[in-house]
Amino acid sequence: MLFQLMKMLLRSTPGVRRMATRLAYEAMSRFYRGHDVPFMDFGFAASEGDGTTLELAPEDEDDRYFIQLYHRVVAGAGGDATSGGCGRNGEAILGSLPSRQTSGGCGRNGEVILGSLLAGLEVLEVGCGRGGGAAWMARSLGPMRVVGMDISPSAVAHANRLHVARAGHQRSSLTNPGHSPSSATESGLPTDLSYLPGDAEAMPFPDGFFDVVVNVESSHCYGSMDRFLGEVARVLRPGGRLCFCDVRDRADAVRLRRDLEGNRHGLAVVELEDITANVLAALDRTSARKEAALARFPFWVRGMLLDQSGVIGGVVHTAFVRGERVYLRALLEKQRQGPSLPH
Repeated sequence: MLFQLMKMLLRSTPGVRRMATRLAYEAMSRFYRGHDVPFMDFGFAASEGDGTTLELAPEDEDDRYFIQLYHRVVAGAGGDATSGGCGRNGEAILGSLPSRQTSGGCGRNGEVILGSLLAGLEVLEVGCGRGGGAAWMARSLGPMRVVGMDISPSAVAHANRLHVARAGHQRSSLTNPGHSPSSATESGLPTDLSYLPGDAEAMPFPDGFFDVVVNVESSHCYGSMDRFLGEVARVLRPGGRLCFCDVRDRADAVRLRRDLEGNRHGLAVVELEDITANVLAALDRTSARKEAALARFPFWVRGMLLDQSGVIGGVVHTAFVRGERVYLRALLEKQRQGPSLPH
């Protein structure tokens, strides 16, 4: 019932959609308070026979499928996207590795070694939720700076408590883009990691501040994809990249493709793929864990959370199985000289 109401509101006018999103995610964040749930994405499972394994730190293994989605999304963030990664004998097949990579690559048995996938880059995650994805990128991929931004102040406060204070990351005032040293790995200091509240359609950053913008399962809540893409283009440096993924009903997925491919903000589509099957496989493999975690929540909200999280038999999972929902991943690059826009 609550899930269907939320879905109806998300199909309403942009203003109502924005207000409903803000209220719903703030409420959800408060429900999750006290529960260590760092990731809220659906996850990604490699196709059968892919022959690749993402090498993770032992403490990240429980969140493997959620982290694999982030890896899939950011794989082409720093260089030419040619579906790189690692195959059975170490050949690149999974999504581009950046041309500036210094230590990432492929292991002997096809495992993906992360190394410095985002080495020296300044990264913004828009819609960071409880901060798990931004924290993983900061500690695993070698960026200079990671900023997580979310519309929910409660989620931001949780992320700062869980990921910044606990890990002892350095924090900056966000007033000096491109500061030295050129990478966290060169300085010997941890990546600059911070979280702050903000609106995806009116970001609180100066022009040309970031090399990479990451957006995972968030855009379906926005009032305007056009305004969001305009803000992405504004805060990216020339040549910077948007690493994007999200879910849509089948009809809306056609519109999303059109919004991405036909945007008027100088963001060129480098890659666009349907990863629905991989996301559904991850939902199947994480369903039992999610059900166990959500069993602690009040019964009157538990059903909505189960549906939204994609557990087997829930509304979202059933829609994926029936082919009613589509999950797209895209990589876009800001042109070095954007088109002239009407005033």
